[in-house]
Amino acid sequence: MLPLWFVGAQGHSVQKACARGNRSILKPLNYPKILHPNNVNVNAKIKDFYIHEFLPTACPDFGRQDRGESQENYGSTATCDFACLQGLSRRIHYGKLVVESKFRSDPEKYTRYFIMPVTSYVHILTLKRLQWRY
Repeated sequence: MLPLWFVGAQGHSVQKACARGNRSILKPLNYPKILHPNNVNVNAKIKDFYIHEFLPTACPDFGRQDRGESQENYGSTATCDFACLQGLSRRIHYGKLVVESKFRSDPEKYTRYFIMPVTSYVHILTLKRLQWRY
């Protein structure tokens, strides 16, 4: 099983670095509040799925001692998994901004779409040429 302390340790290191460098040398900018408050956060759900669903499936416990080779790979795997989870979180966050921006550009059009099932309007939110780029 991947060391779960790794996920926590990575986050803790970032948190400590941010706390240390919390003093800004620039005055804060006062932008008008044009977006809704960012109160949608699925990071806890993603982490819970990763720990309780994905890891047990990807790293089954066969009831015997690890033979060594896979144990040595757990750190590298955890690093890659962590980068993927961060990328997923970032993509969700940017997606929220894109959807709100598009909605603000034409509220009537998007209100009509948003009362329909997701499969019927996802195509208007997605630019295929950009989706495959990343």
